[in-house]
Amino acid sequence: MLIKYASFVEHYESPSAALAILKKSESEFSHSIDYLKAIASTYSQLKDPEKTKKYYQKALELAKEQNVNQWQLNILEAKIH
Repeated sequence: MLIKYASFVEHYESPSAALAILKKSESEFSHSIDYLKAIASTYSQLKDPEKTKKYYQKALELAKEQNVNQWQLNILEAKIH
């Protein structure tokens, strides 16, 4: 629900406002691949490639730990490179 709300804010207000919403809950949701991807995507919209890559890398590491499907790993790897 938090990711959906941030996405709504990002679309209608600004990526900065969405990032503020997401970052407030980072400690609670740092185990969520979708959450990490949402932060990465927001940093991408804010034109911050270093933080974008950092969060996609975190999502990839978590995805590997959780043994997700290979196609999901491929998408994350493509976002990093």
